[in-house]
Amino acid sequence: MKMFRALPALAVAALLAACATEGSATADRLEGRTWQATHLNGRPVSTPVPVTLSFTDGRGSGRSGCNQYSGTVTLGDGTIRFSEIMATKMACMDEGAMQTESTYLQVLGGAQTWSVSNGDMLTISGSSGHVDFKPGAATPRP
Repeated sequence: MKMFRALPALAVAALLAACATEGSATADRLEGRTWQATHLNGRPVSTPVPVTLSFTDGRGSGRSGCNQYSGTVTLGDGTIRFSEIMATKMACMDEGAMQTESTYLQVLGGAQTWSVSNGDMLTISGSSGHVDFKPGAATPRP
């Protein structure tokens, strides 16, 4: 009889553990894939070249809409800081892409927090705004 009373408690414990995993802010969730930006400060990202971000060995890199960029990234549980961001200096023919790129790099430069929600949607936020990403392809390891 006591065993039947324990079953509901075990079910509740399992449910709580599953919910905690969904919202977990463990930095290793970010590595191993390329993230593609979907929204920048609440507006859809629409550039000829996708805006992307990958995390590998303490670096964040990708495409910023026109150019490639890379910088040092410090990830914690729910915290993020980019520094030493460098980008190539190619001019884009699409003025909108250049504006998106400028805003995107500003957001990364001011980034303070990150979170993963709705399964695998990544949001990076900070003093200059926020950017939302969907998961993309797995990042190849050298």
